[in-house]
Amino acid sequence: MSATRLPAADGLRLSLRGYRVRKYVPDLVINADFPTGVNLLLGVNGVGKTTVLRSLVLPRLRARDSSVELTGAGESHPLDGQRICLLPQSPVVPARLRVLELVQYCCHVRGVPSSEAPGLVDLFGLSSLADRRAGALSGGQKQRLNLALSFVGNPRLILLDEPTVGLDPIARSQFGEALRSPTSAPVVVLSSHVASDIAVADRVFLLTSSGISWVGSPEEFLSHSGTGQFDDAFIALSSEQQR
Repeated sequence: MSATRLPAADGLRLSLRGYRVRKYVPDLVINADFPTGVNLLLGVNGVGKTTVLRSLVLPRLRARDSSVELTGAGESHPLDGQRICLLPQSPVVPARLRVLELVQYCCHVRGVPSSEAPGLVDLFGLSSLADRRAGALSGGQKQRLNLALSFVGNPRLILLDEPTVGLDPIARSQFGEALRSPTSAPVVVLSSHVASDIAVADRVFLLTSSGISWVGSPEEFLSHSGTGQFDDAFIALSSEQQR
């Protein structure tokens, strides 16, 4: 495991208690703490990963009695009104705008000085593509651009919905390296079932139809397989939780 662990920063964490969504997965109840760093949310297709992430930015999708807070530095704050960002599975960016222009525009929308845009472009390995139109980028390059846009304004919570699905191995590796680039460490929740994503995770959360059934380090997750392989560990741990 070669991932560089992110610092604890101010001890920020996303706390969910009795957390439910209004539809699609009515039996799902989540009680979990997602600390600073990269939290990998694993689950089979249809279990509700996308629905949960969307509900965190759209309060109307949550059950009214759900408890959700961002806590840190001895303080607790309701999630609503906090600076958060969701990168959906299939984001769409204006194809005719250039990379640097897009980041500058995002800075403007979020009230951040546009002078910060070149630094973000460089941080996510996009300097050589700064003048290229977004429509001419490869899939992996677009995802690195989307990641750069996600970090504009230093959001406290970043939600990434299966961002590496469909990328080739090199593009997935580059995306993982880019995710580890920022020195400021927000709470990141990355939903996935792609094996390589575990290399950038600080901790793993297994989501089942009833809620979070297991939490541990990537090393602990892989230990559930005698082969050390992601797929074998996923199957073995999922089977254990169903007993």
